[in-house]
Amino acid sequence: MSFFKTQDQGTIVLDQQDYLPILIESFLIDRRSQGLSSETIDFYKKKLQYS
Repeated sequence: MSFFKTQDQGTIVLDQQDYLPILIESFLIDRRSQGLSSETIDFYKKKLQYS
């Protein structure tokens, strides 16, 4: 994942390749907040091939 880049107005610009890891992490955080078991979270990580 590349580093964040900023423009003049302080806007964060992400490369397209940066979105997927952010979306996956957001998904996993949401599932944890729903109280799903660690085994279920591990299953999602494995299926999404995310470490």
